[in-house]
Amino acid sequence: MNGLRSTATACVGATRKGVTPRVVAFVVCAALLSACGGDDEDDAPSVASEGFASGFRLGHFGGFVYDDDGIDVELNSTSDFDTIASLATAVTAARNTATFVAQRYARWQDTFGAERFPSNTNWSYSAINLEFARGAGLTGAGRSIAIYDNGFRFSHEELSAAGRTVTDVNGAAVDGHGTAVASIAGGSANFGRIEGVAPGANLRLYGWTTLGGQRTRWETSIRDAANHGVIAHNNSWALSDGGGTIFGIASNDLSLFEGSFPEERFLESLTAFTGETVVVFAADNDETRVDSQYLAALPVLVPELERGWLKAINLFVPYDPDSDTFGTPVRLSAGCLEAARWCLGADGSTVFANATSDTGYSVGTGASFAAPQVSGALALLAEAFPALEAPDLRNRLLASADNTFFTHTGAMEFEGGFIHGYNAEFGHGLMDLRAALLPIGTMSTLSAEGAPLIAGEASVVAGGAGGAALFEGLSEISVLSTDQMGGDYQVSAASFAARSTRPSPLIREAERARHADLEAERAAARARLGATPGGNTLDEDALFSAFGGSAIFDVYGGRSHAFTEDNTQLSVLLPEAGEDALGFGAAYLTRVGRNSLRLGFSAVRDADSVLGIEAASSGDAFNSITIGLELAASIPLNQRSAFGLSGHYGVASAEGAGLISDFGQLSYSTLGVSFDRSDVFRNGDALTFHVERPVRVENGSAYVEVASGRTPLNALEYATHEIDLRPSASQLDLGFDFRSPINENTEFHLGFRRSLNNGHVEGAHSTVGLVRLRWTF
Repeated sequence: MNGLRSTATACVGATRKGVTPRVVAFVVCAALLSACGGDDEDDAPSVASEGFASGFRLGHFGGFVYDDDGIDVELNSTSDFDTIASLATAVTAARNTATFVAQRYARWQDTFGAERFPSNTNWSYSAINLEFARGAGLTGAGRSIAIYDNGFRFSHEELSAAGRTVTDVNGAAVDGHGTAVASIAGGSANFGRIEGVAPGANLRLYGWTTLGGQRTRWETSIRDAANHGVIAHNNSWALSDGGGTIFGIASNDLSLFEGSFPEERFLESLTAFTGETVVVFAADNDETRVDSQYLAALPVLVPELERGWLKAINLFVPYDPDSDTFGTPVRLSAGCLEAARWCLGADGSTVFANATSDTGYSVGTGASFAAPQVSGALALLAEAFPALEAPDLRNRLLASADNTFFTHTGAMEFEGGFIHGYNAEFGHGLMDLRAALLPIGTMSTLSAEGAPLIAGEASVVAGGAGGAALFEGLSEISVLSTDQMGGDYQVSAASFAARSTRPSPLIREAERARHADLEAERAAARARLGATPGGNTLDEDALFSAFGGSAIFDVYGGRSHAFTEDNTQLSVLLPEAGEDALGFGAAYLTRVGRNSLRLGFSAVRDADSVLGIEAASSGDAFNSITIGLELAASIPLNQRSAFGLSGHYGVASAEGAGLISDFGQLSYSTLGVSFDRSDVFRNGDALTFHVERPVRVENGSAYVEVASGRTPLNALEYATHEIDLRPSASQLDLGFDFRSPINENTEFHLGFRRSLNNGHVEGAHSTVGLVRLRWTF
């Protein structure tokens, strides 16, 4: 927008009782102009217009920054990206690699080879937003995945070690199914053909040689995995009777489980296992199944297992290469059914390694191939969130799944209060790694005193005499914060602050002008010349009014009242609605020849603010005391003109609260210069030019003590930062006031203010114009 923007003018009529039987009426038209374009800004920035600082950064060990629709996200990674745009570039690069694109060309085929969607392609990895994690540099490095399956071709290129460990735990036979599952969970990505979801993860592979040995070996794999700290235990199989019938949860009780595994206390061990590892089971591929297979739904019978249990269903997600968009997911396996609370889906139509040779690959679909995507995703999250335990990572996957494409019949409330809807068919929906890595729900941290601070809810309102210094200083400080699902992020400290919403003194002056007495104002302006309109006698009321009140009162707001007696003036500052400031002022007026001097003292006590910096959180208090001295002088140059000077210096002290742990000793000052001229156009008028610098912090700091990281025992560590509260710019107000009696019954006032660097903020300028007319009849 270019040019000037004008608010609506206000014309207000009022009556005043007087000693004489005359009616006095005012018409005030105040045009408030704010220049737009260039570096100009509105006069009174607000929380709504300025907003809270954004800046979410995942992980607290460094990494890189990503601009996600205005939200900066720094993911914990060994990669080093220097600019915000670099992650977006890395995500695009990851999406375009040959091993990633390989999944794009898989066409859906059911178990028997018949094509249901022959014209549709899919892109299984992009459907779950794997490129976001890959662009972040997450590979699952240092984490381990256990896979229990028929067998594996360990010599296949996808299972080569490549900087990680791939372990044949029990001498598994060669088998294509296990090879496929392992390649999807953690294929190496070093040979340019495909890649696993977590190519950097260690793999512990357990095979069974015959169906009869399946159950015994599964128990053994659980115990071994528990001893080796795996993050996910993948199971793309189901418990059956040996004749092809898969046991369902609806027709069995816990005796089936207890009779299937030889160790009587195995269930107890399994329950403990789920506190450290997530057990992932694939759904049955029978789309018509009406009850969940037994082991995938075991938490129905043993609720203690739910914390570490996941069921994965197979979803086909149509992809349109021309528009680069995805369609509505279609279920190709059994639904979640009784396991809906701990169930989600992935696109199980994939390219994977086979056991025909060391370089053999196939295309296929099935829940067996959705489950290892979930297991690989857990390894990625474990790398991104090292402070989270396995059940927490499982919860992140569920709470962040895309559940927008179906009707919710249930809602799950996770620890922390975040709620996510699900239903019996799709569970929590389609796995979404991008959403799982970004903050879920609200962000919060703890102050050094243990008080909760919420990102987006201001603990402190910055502004006043310090301008933008506090807010800018907070913007450069990172705070370790936690989302509702326990994920650690580095968040800009400015996310816990807001800019001041207090109106500019210029706006408040325009409001006061609607009720001011023009005749008294004109008398005050002429008083600085050394004489009142009626002669050379000293008029203390007019002269005190000419010098104005305590400058510090404007910073704290409230209502100011003055009481003048002879050469002495007492003033008080009383709180208005929403204010908590109490102030006292005293001034003495004297003459040195024709020169007038005003000496003043002021003190303000406020529980909620100091020099315009406000404590916004309920219960927080700065408990500030501000003391100042004032000196003003009016030096007549001749009978019609005078030169004025004013200054105010003081100190303030305050306690810390909320985000601010303490304040250093603060000092502030204000300066003003004016030139008065009378009888410019007609006898009795008064013209004043003035240049003022409002109250500004001259020295002092705020100390911010914020969470910066975690100890090895997962406790918060705190760091203290000093913020210099001196603003980088100084507000300068330029203006004039002209007051004139037009005739016996009419007075006129024209005023103009131009504020440069308004609020002591560089480049923020504002303009106020005033036109007032008073007549009596």
